[in-house]
Amino acid sequence: MRPIGIGVKPKPQIVAYSELLPTMPNSGSIGFHIKTTTGYATVLWWDGTEETISDELNWDLRNGPYAIYGMDSLLSASKALAGNTAASKKIQAWSSTSTGKRSGDIVYVSTTKQGRHSSRYTALDVSTLTGLKVLDCNNNRITSLGDIGACKNLVTLICSKNDIVTLNTSRNTNLLGLFCNQCDITSLTINPQLQRLGASSNPFTTFSLPNGSVIAEVYLNDSALTTLSLTNLSTLTALACRGEGTLHAFNGNHGSTRRNVPALTTLDVSGCPNLQTVNAGTYLQGLTTGSNPLSSVRASGSGNTNEDIVQAWQFKNCSLTAGALNTLFSDLNTVVTGTIQIANNPGTTAANASIATAKSWTVST
Repeated sequence: MRPIGIGVKPKPQIVAYSELLPTMPNSGSIGFHIKTTTGYATVLWWDGTEETISDELNWDLRNGPYAIYGMDSLLSASKALAGNTAASKKIQAWSSTSTGKRSGDIVYVSTTKQGRHSSRYTALDVSTLTGLKVLDCNNNRITSLGDIGACKNLVTLICSKNDIVTLNTSRNTNLLGLFCNQCDITSLTINPQLQRLGASSNPFTTFSLPNGSVIAEVYLNDSALTTLSLTNLSTLTALACRGEGTLHAFNGNHGSTRRNVPALTTLDVSGCPNLQTVNAGTYLQGLTTGSNPLSSVRASGSGNTNEDIVQAWQFKNCSLTAGALNTLFSDLNTVVTGTIQIANNPGTTAANASIATAKSWTVST
């Protein structure tokens, strides 16, 4: 089966080309949403029919959830599948004039599974969309994003709940937000300019940041990591790396699965003076002490000392001994206001909480 190619060469002006599941049902519909610089787009469907869509058919998003992307409206296209028997459905689309002539750029593409669309996409290649700023392909069955690094103007990438195995954004120098939760990623490489990363529920066992990283928020909950080191990062403000010891993922049939994986045992966030929130414990009720195997946390020189910032660090239900907790307390910066939760650890009762309270931390047990 050929992969999807948005802007498939040697026709670089064609900016959307999709191939769907060969087992796609012949009912319901398939569709996508795009934003163009001209306000028009022309779509060529798999059956040869062609239509030009405009802002008049769009959603007004100035006050909606997409306002964050600077999108005031989107072009929406969909087609019924009833009566179609072809194994694969190919869709082409391009930024155009009102008469369908190719013109301008596509700056936003969404192939997110919508409730009224019954089928999902299986692959995606946006390498020729040089003007693309936002790609949202959440909740599909995509296994590869092709040469995503060719999208030099990409600012936001949302590709959660897919079957992606390898993802590399190191060449996307304008990318600020990457959200790839609940995929099957075993290899993840990010760009130094990235500010926000959501990569929870993936099976990769190693993770590192590139040199010169300016990351501010990192979310790696329910991962397969056993060790996580995010040190000497003056830009880091929030970290979530809680784990239950299982991995919630979406497999080939897109059904939720649980696979036992090692949970985080060692965490080092030393040298992060602006780190405000850390969520490394487990929230599930009824757990026994040590249900989360995190047993070592270092945070030398970390904790935001700004008087306007409230600190909130959470290590509930972990495996931290009194010695490990005392080391953590000793590492922390003196703050104006802060809370550290250590309930249900082996060392909760014996730990010397006064080490932390002397630095204006409230120790919650």
